[in-house]
Amino acid sequence: MATTSNQLTPPAPIDISNPTALTERNDLKDKGINDKKWTANQDKSIRSGRTLKQTSEIPTMLWEAIAKGNEKFILPIASVCGADCVFCFNKYNPMDMDLASGFRDLDDIQQAIELLGGDIPIHLGGESNGVVRQEGEPLLHPKIFEIMGMIRKKHPRTLIHIMTNATQLTEKFILKLLPFSPLSFQISYHSNSQHNWCKILGIRAKKFLIAQNSFPLLQKYGVECQTTIVAMPNLVGFDDIEGTISYLRQFTSMINIYSPHYTDAANAKDEEFRHGMSYDPMAMSKFLKKMRVKYNSNMDWPLDPLKPINLGGYHSNFMPANIMNDLMVKGWKHPLWLFSEAAWIRGAGKVIEGAAPYYPNEHSSLCVKNTTYGGTITTAGLLMVDDYDKAIEKAFNEDFDLRHTIDSFVLPALPFNRFGQDMVGKNYTLLQDKYGINVSCALQYPDGDFTGETTSSHDQWRPMKAPSHKGNVDPTTTEYETGDTPMATRKLA
Repeated sequence: MATTSNQLTPPAPIDISNPTALTERNDLKDKGINDKKWTANQDKSIRSGRTLKQTSEIPTMLWEAIAKGNEKFILPIASVCGADCVFCFNKYNPMDMDLASGFRDLDDIQQAIELLGGDIPIHLGGESNGVVRQEGEPLLHPKIFEIMGMIRKKHPRTLIHIMTNATQLTEKFILKLLPFSPLSFQISYHSNSQHNWCKILGIRAKKFLIAQNSFPLLQKYGVECQTTIVAMPNLVGFDDIEGTISYLRQFTSMINIYSPHYTDAANAKDEEFRHGMSYDPMAMSKFLKKMRVKYNSNMDWPLDPLKPINLGGYHSNFMPANIMNDLMVKGWKHPLWLFSEAAWIRGAGKVIEGAAPYYPNEHSSLCVKNTTYGGTITTAGLLMVDDYDKAIEKAFNEDFDLRHTIDSFVLPALPFNRFGQDMVGKNYTLLQDKYGINVSCALQYPDGDFTGETTSSHDQWRPMKAPSHKGNVDPTTTEYETGDTPMATRKLA
């Protein structure tokens, strides 16, 4: 006996390329299955292939934090500082960086707070580092206490580390900040002489007394602080620098030392100015060696020419073995390492030369001068793609054989944001395009600054693991990343 199947035959797919099918689909929409206007707009977009119009922009500070990979721990809220420092990066910039002065609005700040991780200290304020160009005095913000409350609402127990010149830190001001504890401070304090402090910062004497008195006040209320000195022996003398160290050592064991520099833009200034912004690196190194012993303080100076770059520890952890092994495994026969003058002076090239015999591939290294800024600028963070290009071109012109043996450029990631752009927006893949040579951008944890989620391992250069997504460069490359900060590209086989 024949049986009847209960299974329903599926309807034939609707061919929307013919008018009858479109009428059938419109009948479905009329029955409430679809929204006519929505569907019509979607169809129009698909047919036209139109590009989305950008109706809003990401605020500058939010964009720069995200681009650099700092959004989880740095919260800049001002790009004005109220000082007129003789060594100011922004004043003597030879390029038009389109830097705005002012205070961040609360809506913008709230968006940034939502991105903070909360599992590491929140840095309120920040310094120019590589492609991050906005900096200012956070305690000048007219709504600073409201901002502190906004942070605490999101992250009630995370340490807030405030970077400041301390000119706002009266006892009354400190007492208003204490309810937002835990707090710590990084105070820029360049001289304990009122005359020299005013000369360096360009601020009136009354503010010096506030800054000077902030240290015993913070100690009184149990608030930790660290300090930063831009040491200028040609301007104030070594005796003045020691006097500042002696004063600060009463309140903190951590004293960070930075040195002054000037750019080509300072050529318009007189010789006296350039002399004041200069120093003898060897004399500075020997002086700080004595100060460490005399005051039992771990004073760190990132540019110390006598401190081996591979010594280990803070600012000296250039251990290239992992990268060299990774380059070998990836099949690169002759990488060219491109170092800043600061790294070169500290022996980075010699480290590569000494390690090279223990690997089957060849390794060469090259010192890259900063021709963009010129002057006495030597650090990697301020190098541009053009600087690398000029150094490579010069080396290849002088050594024709080198041009035909190099198959990979190794660059530090510090000068670039997570999209591979330098401070003026040029991408390091332009080097790859011009020379037809792979660019391997090794992640460098910079001079004392945090880098995303890996705050426990400053200044390590190491190979990055490939993420599951494709990068933002050309299809023949893929991004490499550490945490949330993709900083490298290598060609796929």
